[in-house]
Amino acid sequence: MSEVIKLSIVTPIGMIYSGDVKEVYANAANGEIGVLPGHVPFISTTEPGIIRFADSENKENYFVASIGFIQVDDDNVKILVEDAKAPNELESSVIESKISELNTFLSGKGLNDEGYEKSSKELKYYSKMLEMK
Repeated sequence: MSEVIKLSIVTPIGMIYSGDVKEVYANAANGEIGVLPGHVPFISTTEPGIIRFADSENKENYFVASIGFIQVDDDNVKILVEDAKAPNELESSVIESKISELNTFLSGKGLNDEGYEKSSKELKYYSKMLEMK
């Protein structure tokens, strides 16, 4: 059995990360999923959250990711998301402004209102960014 798995994190803009890793953790639809070499194949949607992984040299790495999909197959993990940012790409003032804007939009809205679900997931994404700062 292999000691590493191939991780790819991809957005519509392109490849964010590609490399061999020892483990990967991401927010799947039903909670956080951990993937080690030899993991059973699966596919799931993802929720906004932090992708963390240990590279082949055991260095911890982090990305904040929005919604998307995760696929595990034959020691390959593909995470396809709308957006992902490394901690050094995050600007507190921009994040706080976006959170304020989303909170204003969501106040007074209900679960069935247009844009509620998308905006609430976006709020979760920006809130995770703030956690990483």
